[in-house]
Amino acid sequence: MEKSNNFFKNSYSELILVSLMFLFFLQLFSDFVECVYIFALMTLSLNLNVLAVLFLFSSVLLLFFRKKIPDKVLLVVGILMVISRLLEPLFDTKLRMLTSGLGVGCFMFYFPAYLSKKKTINEETTSYTLGLGLIIALSLSILFRTLNSSVDISTYSWFQIIGWIFGGLEIILMIRYYNNCTNEKKSMERSESPSSGSNSEELNKSKGQILGITFGIFSIFLLINFVFNGTTVLTRWTEGNYIIITISVIVTLCFFAILLISKPELIFNLKSYVILIWNGLFVLFLVVTITINQVSFPSTLEIYPIVVSQPTFWQFIPLGLLILLIPIIFIDFILLIRQLIKFKPTITKLSLGFTFGGGFYTLLMVFAIVFTSTWGFVRPVSFFFRDGFWWVFLIIGLIGAFSIFLVKRNSYTFKGAKFGSKTKKSAIVLLGIICLGTIGGVIAIEAKPIDQPEDATSLKILTYNLQQGVDDNATKNYDGQLELIRGIDADIIGLQESSKIMGNSDVVRYFANELNMYTYFGPKGVTGTTGVALLSKYPIQSVKTLYHYNEDSDRKQTATIEAEIVIGSRTFTIYITHTYGSTEAKSMLVNNVLARAADKENVLFMGDMNFRQYSEPYNITTDVANGGLVDAWLEMWPTAVDDNGLNASSRIDHIFVHPDLDIVNCEYIDWIELESDHPACSAVITW
Repeated sequence: MEKSNNFFKNSYSELILVSLMFLFFLQLFSDFVECVYIFALMTLSLNLNVLAVLFLFSSVLLLFFRKKIPDKVLLVVGILMVISRLLEPLFDTKLRMLTSGLGVGCFMFYFPAYLSKKKTINEETTSYTLGLGLIIALSLSILFRTLNSSVDISTYSWFQIIGWIFGGLEIILMIRYYNNCTNEKKSMERSESPSSGSNSEELNKSKGQILGITFGIFSIFLLINFVFNGTTVLTRWTEGNYIIITISVIVTLCFFAILLISKPELIFNLKSYVILIWNGLFVLFLVVTITINQVSFPSTLEIYPIVVSQPTFWQFIPLGLLILLIPIIFIDFILLIRQLIKFKPTITKLSLGFTFGGGFYTLLMVFAIVFTSTWGFVRPVSFFFRDGFWWVFLIIGLIGAFSIFLVKRNSYTFKGAKFGSKTKKSAIVLLGIICLGTIGGVIAIEAKPIDQPEDATSLKILTYNLQQGVDDNATKNYDGQLELIRGIDADIIGLQESSKIMGNSDVVRYFANELNMYTYFGPKGVTGTTGVALLSKYPIQSVKTLYHYNEDSDRKQTATIEAEIVIGSRTFTIYITHTYGSTEAKSMLVNNVLARAADKENVLFMGDMNFRQYSEPYNITTDVANGGLVDAWLEMWPTAVDDNGLNASSRIDHIFVHPDLDIVNCEYIDWIELESDHPACSAVITW
């Protein structure tokens, strides 16, 4: 037992404890938000399933321990959080939501309870350790997502053994921490009693400030979860190069962490005004990165469609500066945690602070982000969020930045914050492994398409609505959809509802890497637009995104991808869309596309059109005499019934092709047993 307790007295053991605690929180929170989003997506409204968000308010349970939180309670809650993390990947969406929500709830109780046991004589070391642990946790999360094309590999298939190993280690460390607290309780109490006059003064001044500091801490958690926890987010926001962004972020994180370990005085001797300016620049470039990639959708019909080409080099400068400024959020975290401990808050203050500054604030921001893309479905509140992605993150960034004003000047200077040589070496080696593993992984796993023959005389086309990678039973189904697509073996794939799920996993990147295909993601993640994407065995050229007119009554912003591929001497122009809203809105969309395709040959137009055979927008699309296209299904099966007896007269997923192209096959796959909520439609064309 003595050997066990001595182990925990070493700083590296507590560093491992808090690193894994934060890693599990990042994973649980990501999966929890994803599950809530999936259920909201299935009904396009708020429903009883979202009551699971009540787990965010579990900090209120601290009020039952107003004087002191027993060590055994802390141990049980910590172990329950770990068990929740290990079990939740094994369940379907509803049970995953409940289990991951329970895990998040355990963190919302465990973290403030853990802080309540920290003494002011150790606030430097505690905050320093927690800050470095958060960096390690985020770096590990990025590594795990990189190694499986944005899907956390430690929660996937047999690779879950990684999570079980980490979980076992965390439980051992929690038990050792419990034993250490029990054995040293009396001596620690003696060291803190009686309180000095300065500490009493800090305690009196802390009234009304605990809440502000908690707001700042959770602003950092929100930024990490919704911006940096998986570099695919920044890639989808900006159309940047995924490999470059991933390497830039992981190198910045690991370099800063190593600097924090080896030369902490360089960070902790910064003047307060430097910290404030750094925060201001971080918020500025975060908002600029979003706004220069966001599209404003005015109500002036004449300016539509709004055509957006690929970004120029200059548009990536704010992104690059944002990545370089990432370390400030961890400096803020260290300062806020230190100040919180120095305030010596009562359990009641911690409970109320984490309930409102943590749970309630997190809930508001999660729904604010969701409403920016689903503004039409929760009336009238959500209409206010249309085009509002930038100001949601402005609010989060400003709250985090202004919370630093609550940090006292004497909390900026650290004198005893350092690790022993063994801890330094171990942490630096770990960070080096994470950094090199991420760099090697992102390069090795990224798709490397095989050159296709230039003398090809046929193409297989596929259109498929993924429902964000979810099947008809509200279960995340990347692999089921992937196998369906792989079996079809199409040359050109148009995907709809391909936006990034709120849990930071990217279904399009996952498919592109697994299928080894070129990809274009279409609408940027900051536009609040229904996702459409293009996968191709041939290089994709001249890509653009067309944004179409939609009134508030149409309830969803729509877009179309325009791209070209070249096969031999032929250039194919491809349009992929997902129409929505009124018949008038759909008719305007197809008129936009046909107008742009009027002078082009070899046109392919596909997607979830949400209109049926012989409706007004359908008739416009298929009016060949006036520049329209041919319906591949009716060209192949004039009665709308194929030779297997499938009657697809009610179809809404269409493939339209230029009249000069020949159609030799067209079929709907998975019409009954759905891997999504739509069947896949494929066609083979020749020339």
